[in-house]
Amino acid sequence: MSAVTAAPALAANGRSRAAQLRRFARRNPTIVAGGLILAIIGVLSIVAPLFAGDAITMNPALRLRPPSRTDWLGTDHLGRDVFSRFLWGGRSIISIPIGQPSADAASGHGVG
Repeated sequence: MSAVTAAPALAANGRSRAAQLRRFARRNPTIVAGGLILAIIGVLSIVAPLFAGDAITMNPALRLRPPSRTDWLGTDHLGRDVFSRFLWGGRSIISIPIGQPSADAASGHGVG
Protein backbone atom coordinates (compact mmCIF):
# COMPACT_ATOMS: atom_id res chain seq x y z
CA MET A 1 0.00 0.00 0.00
CA SER A 2 1.22 3.42 -0.70
CA ALA A 3 0.81 6.25 1.76
CA VAL A 4 -1.28 9.14 0.55
CA THR A 5 -0.27 12.50 1.91
CA ALA A 6 -2.74 15.32 1.92
CA ALA A 7 -1.53 18.43 0.17
CA PRO A 8 -2.25 21.76 1.84
CA ALA A 9 -5.42 23.41 0.65
CA LEU A 10 -4.50 25.70 -2.19
CA ALA A 11 -6.69 28.32 -3.75
CA ALA A 12 -7.17 28.75 -7.48
CA ASN A 13 -4.07 30.94 -7.72
CA GLY A 14 -1.84 28.35 -6.01
CA ARG A 15 -1.54 30.06 -2.61
CA SER A 16 -2.59 28.59 0.69
CA ARG A 17 -5.47 30.12 2.62
CA ALA A 18 -3.09 31.34 5.34
CA ALA A 19 -0.91 33.08 2.77
CA GLN A 20 -3.97 34.78 1.32
CA LEU A 21 -5.05 36.01 4.77
CA ARG A 22 -1.56 37.36 5.53
CA ARG A 23 -1.51 39.19 2.19
CA PHE A 24 -4.96 40.65 2.84
CA ALA A 25 -3.87 41.84 6.31
CA ARG A 26 -0.75 43.49 4.87
CA ARG A 27 -2.70 45.24 2.13
CA ASN A 28 -5.65 46.32 4.31
CA PRO A 29 -4.41 47.15 7.82
CA THR A 30 -7.33 49.46 8.60
CA ILE A 31 -9.87 46.73 7.84
CA VAL A 32 -7.98 44.33 10.09
CA ALA A 33 -7.74 46.94 12.87
CA GLY A 34 -11.46 47.71 12.59
CA GLY A 35 -12.28 44.01 12.72
CA LEU A 36 -10.15 43.57 15.83
CA ILE A 37 -11.83 46.52 17.54
CA LEU A 38 -15.28 45.11 16.72
CA ALA A 39 -14.23 41.69 17.99
CA ILE A 40 -12.99 43.18 21.28
CA ILE A 41 -16.22 45.14 21.72
CA GLY A 42 -18.21 42.00 20.97
CA VAL A 43 -16.34 39.92 23.53
CA LEU A 44 -16.62 42.68 26.15
CA SER A 45 -20.35 42.94 25.49
CA ILE A 46 -20.82 39.21 25.90
CA VAL A 47 -18.99 39.12 29.24
CA ALA A 48 -20.49 42.43 30.46
CA PRO A 49 -22.28 40.87 33.46
CA LEU A 50 -18.91 39.82 34.89
CA PHE A 51 -17.44 43.30 35.27
CA ALA A 52 -19.76 46.05 34.05
CA GLY A 53 -21.81 47.82 36.66
CA ASP A 54 -25.50 48.51 36.66
CA ALA A 55 -26.40 50.53 33.57
CA ILE A 56 -29.83 51.60 34.78
CA THR A 57 -29.23 52.98 38.26
CA MET A 58 -29.39 56.77 38.27
CA ASN A 59 -27.29 58.88 40.60
CA PRO A 60 -27.99 62.56 39.90
CA ALA A 61 -25.22 63.63 42.29
CA LEU A 62 -22.67 62.11 39.87
CA ARG A 63 -24.08 63.52 36.64
CA LEU A 64 -21.87 64.69 33.76
CA ARG A 65 -18.64 63.49 35.37
CA PRO A 66 -15.53 63.12 33.21
CA PRO A 67 -13.89 59.71 32.75
CA SER A 68 -12.38 58.37 35.96
CA ARG A 69 -11.14 55.16 37.52
CA THR A 70 -14.67 54.05 38.44
CA ASP A 71 -16.49 55.42 35.37
CA TRP A 72 -14.26 54.73 32.36
CA LEU A 73 -16.29 56.84 29.92
CA GLY A 74 -17.77 59.21 32.50
CA THR A 75 -21.44 59.61 33.35
CA ASP A 76 -24.41 60.97 31.44
CA HIS A 77 -26.90 63.69 32.43
CA LEU A 78 -28.72 61.30 34.78
CA GLY A 79 -25.56 60.04 36.53
CA ARG A 80 -25.49 56.64 34.78
CA ASP A 81 -22.16 55.02 33.84
CA VAL A 82 -21.68 55.44 30.08
CA PHE A 83 -19.30 52.47 29.72
CA SER A 84 -21.80 50.09 31.36
CA ARG A 85 -24.58 51.39 29.14
CA PHE A 86 -22.33 50.91 26.10
CA LEU A 87 -21.60 47.27 26.99
CA TRP A 88 -25.17 46.36 27.94
CA GLY A 89 -26.39 47.97 24.71
CA GLY A 90 -23.89 45.88 22.80
CA ARG A 91 -25.39 42.73 24.30
CA SER A 92 -28.80 43.53 22.87
CA ILE A 93 -27.32 44.41 19.48
CA ILE A 94 -25.41 41.11 19.36
CA SER A 95 -28.53 39.09 20.18
CA ILE A 96 -30.37 40.32 17.07
CA PRO A 97 -28.11 38.76 14.38
CA ILE A 98 -27.94 35.54 16.38
CA GLY A 99 -31.57 35.29 17.49
CA GLN A 100 -33.34 36.27 14.28
CA PRO A 101 -31.80 33.60 12.03
CA SER A 102 -32.36 31.03 14.77
CA ALA A 103 -36.05 31.96 14.98
CA ASP A 104 -36.32 31.89 11.19
CA ALA A 105 -34.73 28.44 11.02
CA ALA A 106 -36.99 27.10 13.77
CA SER A 107 -40.15 28.42 12.11
CA GLY A 108 -38.96 27.20 8.69
CA HIS A 109 -38.43 23.69 10.04
CA GLY A 110 -41.86 23.78 11.61
CA VAL A 111 -43.58 24.86 8.41
CA GLY A 112 -41.52 22.69 6.08
